[in-house]
Amino acid sequence: MDTLDESILHCQETAKDLLNKGYKSKAMLSMKKKKRLEIVLKKKSVAFDNIENLLCQLRNAGTEKMILDAYRSGVLAIKKTTSGELDLDNIDEVMSDVKGALDDYSEVQNTLARPMSHDYSSEEFEEELASIIAENDSPVKEKRRKESHPKVSDEELLRRLEALRAPPEDTLPVKKKGLLKPLRAP
Repeated sequence: MDTLDESILHCQETAKDLLNKGYKSKAMLSMKKKKRLEIVLKKKSVAFDNIENLLCQLRNAGTEKMILDAYRSGVLAIKKTTSGELDLDNIDEVMSDVKGALDDYSEVQNTLARPMSHDYSSEEFEEELASIIAENDSPVKEKRRKESHPKVSDEELLRRLEALRAPPEDTLPVKKKGLLKPLRAP
């Protein structure tokens, strides 16, 4: 991703040089190339973030099993103290609703995180070129802030992706059908 950052900066500098030499159409082509490289960089950043998210979820798989075990222990303790006043149907329904709500929230997050493709018009590039010209004419030039991206090669990303494993099936929650009782009014 660092090479993409360098290529983006090179395209912008090339566009400035071409503008200074009076080659506006060539400068426009350089800006279009810069925009394409920025799109590729964004896509790679999203992919890297997705891989990091998967790695984090894999690290948390053991913790989730402990949480499930704690739920089981808590249910058993409540069951003993309330002498059967709890309705297992209700507990299963609530836990199912919680899982559904969390799944819906996760889908919303994933949908919002997806990059959208854009068709860029010539006016957009004209405006950017005009801002570069204005920047060249101003007495104080602002330096472009370079976004910081972790230095991870494509090969390293592929190696991490191949190393990902699904959690064992024995960690998935199982709904017990035989324990369902109707609610009783106190």
